[in-house]
Amino acid sequence: AQIACRGVYQNMGQNCAGPERFFVAEANGVYDKLCARVTAIVSQMRTGAPLNDAKVDCGAITMGARQIAHYQALVDDAVSKGARVLNGGFVPSRGDPLASGSFYPPTVLCDVPESALIAQKEIFGPIMCIFKVRDMGSPAANDDEAVRWRTTASLRSRRARSRSPRRARAPSAAGCARAWRP
Repeated sequence: AQIACRGVYQNMGQNCAGPERFFVAEANGVYDKLCARVTAIVSQMRTGAPLNDAKVDCGAITMGARQIAHYQALVDDAVSKGARVLNGGFVPSRGDPLASGSFYPPTVLCDVPESALIAQKEIFGPIMCIFKVRDMGSPAANDDEAVRWRTTASLRSRRARSRSPRRARAPSAAGCARAWRP
């Protein structure tokens, strides 16, 4: 969970090869455990100006108010389609010290449906999307599912060796994917 968080929130998610989407097996409680661990980590992260406070974990984004509105639109759309916000997911409101800068809090979404715009568009920000994979019985099919819409992907598993040469030939689109197997 710590490595996943570092990948997503390093540079506030503004990393061309940074992970955005995580495909996690429901079996054996893997999904629930990862969601809980990630939420515990992210809820302790501090957002603010790092030059003013050495204890800040997450600084500002570099693209301003328009990008913050884009993040919020993606989150709102995902929630309207069934995703749950485990942390963050809001634009700092007036009176919040973060409202005066280009800050968007580290956000964790779970139960993200494929129909959500955030599952189809580049995020390029501090938002982790966790997708539940119900049937890990067909490794090749699930590998293809996870990789078919991402340019970068990795698989973490006790059975991590590749069983599908199609993985390397998957069609590319924006974003990154990670798949966790029990």
